[in-house]
Amino acid sequence: DSPALMGYEGIIARIYFAAMGEIVPQHFLFTKRTKQPPTDPVNSMLSFGYTLLMYEIYTAILNQGLHPYFGFFHKLKNKHPALASDLLEEWRAVIIDSMVMSLVQHHEVKTEHFQENKDTAGVYLTREGRKIFLHAYEKKMRAVNQYMQGKFSYRHCLERQAADFSQTIMAEDISLYEPVFLR
Repeated sequence: DSPALMGYEGIIARIYFAAMGEIVPQHFLFTKRTKQPPTDPVNSMLSFGYTLLMYEIYTAILNQGLHPYFGFFHKLKNKHPALASDLLEEWRAVIIDSMVMSLVQHHEVKTEHFQENKDTAGVYLTREGRKIFLHAYEKKMRAVNQYMQGKFSYRHCLERQAADFSQTIMAEDISLYEPVFLR
């Protein structure tokens, strides 16, 4: 039942982000996930990263001939690509959350790399902050990992995931799709 699943997903997300807030350094105060607008530097980076990753997955879906707006877990609303959101869920923590934590914990991104927009009360990366973030993102996407059998870049894994998903749909065989498991 999709509404029940979405309810569980919401509860788990609140617990997950609260726990994430416990390990973020104090000067990057983060207590909960806020999106539109992001109200602190960590939320700003998460939102930016999820958007970049969504476009990567969207492209991989299109390359497989699938329709990115018809998902299974997420529903089409406000012209949001539901299938891309479905596939994004598996990679969100693996790629973006871990990268954001690394940037913060290794002091690559500092509080001065953010500015508040007075009109929206949102907090956004400065030009220098975006440069640091985008460099880290591209490095992460090219990094070799072992989330799929073999050694592939994260970008290649996203493409393989979309291909596996397409084959699963065409063959109507769920065993062809292997979800990503956090290590």
